[in-house]
Amino acid sequence: MKYTIISLLLLACQSLSAQYILTKEANVPQLGDRLRPLQVELPKDAYDEELHLWDFNRMQSLEKNSRQRYMMTGDSVRHHTARIEDGQRAYYDVKGDSLLLTGHENRLTKMMYDEPELFLHFPMQLGDSVEGYFHGRGTYCNRIALHSYGRYHTKITEAGSMVLPEGDTLRHVLLIHTERITGEQYYPDIHHDSLSIFTTDSIMSHLQADSTLTISCIDRWYAAGYRYPVLERRQEYIKDSTEDSTEQTSDITLYNAPYLQKELEDEYNATLRDILANNPMGNGEDYNDSNHDNESIIDNVTVTVSGKTVTISFDLTADTTVRALVCNVLGVVYRQEIQTGHTGEHCQMQIYCSGLSAGNYVLHLQVNGKTKFSSPCNL
Repeated sequence: MKYTIISLLLLACQSLSAQYILTKEANVPQLGDRLRPLQVELPKDAYDEELHLWDFNRMQSLEKNSRQRYMMTGDSVRHHTARIEDGQRAYYDVKGDSLLLTGHENRLTKMMYDEPELFLHFPMQLGDSVEGYFHGRGTYCNRIALHSYGRYHTKITEAGSMVLPEGDTLRHVLLIHTERITGEQYYPDIHHDSLSIFTTDSIMSHLQADSTLTISCIDRWYAAGYRYPVLERRQEYIKDSTEDSTEQTSDITLYNAPYLQKELEDEYNATLRDILANNPMGNGEDYNDSNHDNESIIDNVTVTVSGKTVTISFDLTADTTVRALVCNVLGVVYRQEIQTGHTGEHCQMQIYCSGLSAGNYVLHLQVNGKTKFSSPCNL
């Protein structure tokens, strides 16, 4: 249906700038997903700033795959989504519109955060950022208590298109850059549960006093229609303030090929890919007709949201009946109201959305079955 296309384009793609928005529905990891990203080496100077284009056609395969899978861990009281990758585990939790990094584990270290890292906040688009401090307690070698703490800053820094090694071009790509600074303290004679929880001031003072810190720089390229980053580059450094030196300890880039991500059971992103295939630039005729009709019957529209009530005010330039719809981004209608008015009349409609879960929706105003106005709506 026509408003299905408008919904997805409004919340996922923004006309000629080729931007789109990260959403919880499209980008939170799904339990049961299995991926085999290829380790690659990226070409230098691959980004054309003027064209907003990453040309990765010449990326080199290192002929080594990683294995990633997402599963549930814990019990019915406390559980997490775990990403298991080559002997490493990273733990995630979703609270409201936030994807949180709540801990990590490998053969030597087990760490759970009292203050988790905000990994992604939804929705996010070009220019949006999140930052803060994290703190956790755990064990090293299953017996030495360990404090881990630090600060992070994540920002969507670029939007554009990407040329893939297969020759295809993705036109709705966001680059997310994360910088994380981590300090650690070890306590051989103390059980980790007895360690105090650091306040933000304590974290700041420790980071300033520590002679050795780990700096992680992570770049993730997300593309519309794919749940996981198409590319993820992880660089890690050790900063030694006593010697005023910074040494790179690792640099790994993983390529989650889109044609392999299409094999995942992901109805939401599959639908989005189909829509973008029919409207690749994200500024198709349907969108223009619905929002820029030269003979608009609805004028001066304002939308306000108070709790679970959506109030719409508008002027009519002709006698007509207006239908107001509250839908999800796939176009499924959850609430609707109808009102008839006359030429020159100022109208007001209210849609009561009690019972709907908090999240992102789309409001449509239709006349004679055609959408004349659409707007994202956060309930």
